[in-house]
Amino acid sequence: MTAEAPPSLVDRYLRRPHLVTSLVLLAAVVGFVGYRRMPVNLFPDSERPQVAVVTVYAGASAEDVEAEVTRVVEKELSAIEQVRRVASVSKDEVSSVSVEFEYAKGLDSAATDVANGLQKIRALSQRARAHP
Repeated sequence: MTAEAPPSLVDRYLRRPHLVTSLVLLAAVVGFVGYRRMPVNLFPDSERPQVAVVTVYAGASAEDVEAEVTRVVEKELSAIEQVRRVASVSKDEVSSVSVEFEYAKGLDSAATDVANGLQKIRALSQRARAHP
């Protein structure tokens, strides 16, 4: 008596091709639906906290605005912790300083630190005017 070898996977497939094909298609559809329903919030927030300071100095040229306003603001704001980059633009009568922070710094904390830095500048300029 010779024992028959169990049928191979190919033999089983040839006997029931519709069952295996439908199982493969079902797995593909379930995978596609799962992929489409995956939440997008798994991606990190790529926006770094950024605060802009715009000041107006009426009647001043761009050079005066840069020397008397922009550089003072840049110097004070660059001393804040976790500052990544400070960029500025000076035009006639207007100064714009943009401060970008590291991801670890929250926007509220960054805005508070910038406001505190501007208060320091304001206090120093008032003292300078009081004592000529």
